[in-house]
Amino acid sequence: MLTRAERFKACVKLRDWRRALALAGRILDDGPQLQDLRAFWDPWEWDERVPRAEREAEILSLEKAAGPASPWTLYYRGALAGPSALADFRRLARLPARRWAWMLGKAATTALWNGEFALAADWFERALSGGPADWRARAFRAETLLCLHRVEEAYAELERARAEAPPTESAQALAWLGAFDLWTGRYESALARLEEADRLGAMCAPCWKGGALLKLGRAEEALAVLDDALRRYPLDFEAYIWRGEAKRALGRHEAALADLGAIALPDAAPGAPAWLWALINRALCRRALGDHAGASADFRALPARVVEHVRAKRGLGPGEEVPILEAALELARGFRREEYGQAIWMD
Repeated sequence: MLTRAERFKACVKLRDWRRALALAGRILDDGPQLQDLRAFWDPWEWDERVPRAEREAEILSLEKAAGPASPWTLYYRGALAGPSALADFRRLARLPARRWAWMLGKAATTALWNGEFALAADWFERALSGGPADWRARAFRAETLLCLHRVEEAYAELERARAEAPPTESAQALAWLGAFDLWTGRYESALARLEEADRLGAMCAPCWKGGALLKLGRAEEALAVLDDALRRYPLDFEAYIWRGEAKRALGRHEAALADLGAIALPDAAPGAPAWLWALINRALCRRALGDHAGASADFRALPARVVEHVRAKRGLGPGEEVPILEAALELARGFRREEYGQAIWMD
């Protein structure tokens, strides 16, 4: 027998919004559980490859059933629109908290990705205080606090999220704490946490464990861990960055380029995962191999704000390409992601 969360998702996928919203209303009346909130969060279980036209067709069918001003319309229109959705989410923020505050978790995530950290922190707090909430919303609030450089608060919030996580997801929460250690330069603690999280089965742990090993100067061990990580999770783009960086640290520049080349595409995909760090590592590899023109081309493709930040921190001149590239990797500590998280190391 299907759970009510599964029935809700089935109705949405059939575009039977009348039945889906009636069921959702009963769930909210009864009090949603974690599995219900997860179903509401992403009933389609889509990824970024779903065509925009298909997403828009879903919203049109919902608007027809519920009306353009319905909280559900605002919520899913915002969810499918991505970073441009803050206008709809601001309207959600004015709705009665007791019934609708949980929706602000999605809104806060969008604000976080847009770099609106103060707004994200407020919306996460309101989502968490308005009734049942997913522990991951608290973990993302912790990331928001880290972006605001409120480090101790961020750790406290993530520890609280870990305590709220169900047993089946506790390894993921522990890996998240290991990632915080990695991003803030606490590499020994990061390694200990990530080894335990990996042992417990957290998918994201092997990549970050390899990063911690590399930061501790154990490049050969890091490479072995990252090879294993990519055998297990071949779509982990961040693991390719770390493996390429490990190979570069070991002087295996040609092999490093094989990992870095598929990701370092600023002209084609500036929002792709970790492309900035692939580009920096690729530039250093090219320089080591004597390809000065290619290295300089990669350097010129870096975001100006990153270059200027590093120069200001280290007192470097505009033409000191290699020192700037090396300093960027050092200043970023163990952060090799993209998106909003640049704020963690760029103050």
